[in-house]
Amino acid sequence: MNITSAPSTAHVTGWDRAVVIALGGAGCALSYDALQQMAVAIHVRGLLTYLFPLVID
Repeated sequence: MNITSAPSTAHVTGWDRAVVIALGGAGCALSYDALQQMAVAIHVRGLLTYLFPLVID
């Protein structure tokens, strides 16, 4: 293997990082909302439904 056929590294920009963070944040929000709805469905008390996703995740 010579130097010309070696794989090169990808250039990661600020936009790439921002998109990954945005997708991660959206996934986290959707997961939290779904688990909170599950807590309501299994009759967890109203004031405690926000804790259910934190305990599960």
